[in-house]
This record gives sequence, structure tokens and C-alpha cells, in this order.
Amino acid sequence: MNNSIQQLLTAFYHYIPFVLTIAGIAWLIHLINHVACYKLNHLGIVPRKLKGISGIVLSPLLHADYGHLFSNTFFFIALSLIMCSYGVQYYIICSIAITLLSGVLIWLFARKAVHIGASGLIMGYWGCLLFNAYFQPSLLSFAIAGICLVQFGQLFYSLLPGEKKVSWEGHVFGFVSGIVINMNYDPLYVFVSRIMG
Repeated sequence: MNNSIQQLLTAFYHYIPFVLTIAGIAWLIHLINHVACYKLNHLGIVPRKLKGISGIVLSPLLHADYGHLFSNTFFFIALSLIMCSYGVQYYIICSIAITLLSGVLIWLFARKAVHIGASGLIMGYWGCLLFNAYFQPSLLSFAIAGICLVQFGQLFYSLLPGEKKVSWEGHVFGFVSGIVINMNYDPLYVFVSRIMG
């Protein structure tokens, strides 16, 4: 258990600049969006509309207001650092795959609205980390799942329908995507490796 905690702490220390840079990009985009009177939010996911397809990639970088961005930033940084404890390659592949899969599911099945925010990606990380203890059992994965349950258990409530302005569908599809990606990570890794040459 001590080795697992040490591995987590090492990952935190090593990957903090990397994760903070990504979060910083989201904040920079939000500042630009704010100056533009949030016109960039039209680039979010609009289900079953051709103009909404670009949102599959762009929506995690767009937020409704500073409160939305601030709450997502905390969970994004914390869960990203934990994801990085499995290696930066794992983190990057899972991030891209969760973004694409959850985005497609939102585009196909979510209610009519403009869906924005990094919540789907965050919920994907959470699902990934929780179920990693089942798919890849180890002291580290059990320790991480325990931390995610205790420290981030409140995320469960975001899977339930709530405020009309909150994309709970994005939360659900993100969570499911994290589980699916983790379950199929090995063939996904091989696929990405072949593309990268």
C-alpha cells in the first residue's frame, strides 16, 4: 500500500506542470469566450445537427461561466493527476477516447440543447479509475478506487437528472465511456500505436 501511495505522490509531483498547462488552456479559452460574450459556446455539441459535430472535440474546452469552469477545473486537475499515475500515455489515450466516445453519444442521444463543459471528460476519468480496480486489479488500482469513492463520491449525484441547464446526459455518457474505454484499453492502445507508426 505504501508503494501505491508513493506512486501516486510521484505522479502528482511529476505531472503537475503538464496538467496545469492543460487547465490553463481551458482558462485562456474561457477568457477569450468571455470577451466575445460567450459566442464560442455555439461551438458546443448540438445533438443531431451537422453544426454540432465540431462540438464533440471542442465542448470540453467551453464553459457557461466562471463558476462552471472553476468547479470543473478542480475535478479535472485532481482526477487527471490520478490518471497520470498509470502513465501519461494511458492518460492521453483515455482522454482522447473518452472525449470522442462521450461526444458522439451526446450528439446521438442527448436532448436538444448546446452541450458544453469538461464534465463528461471528468466523469469519464472517474468511471475509468473506479472500474480499473475490477479490470486491472492491483494494490494501486484498489487504492485509487477507494480514494475516488471517498473523495469524489459526490460525483455520483451528477449522473441523475437535475437542473435543466446541466447536461446530465454528458455526465452519464462520460462515465459510461470511461468504463468502456478502460475495459478495451489494450486493443485501443494497439490501434493508436499502429496509427502513430
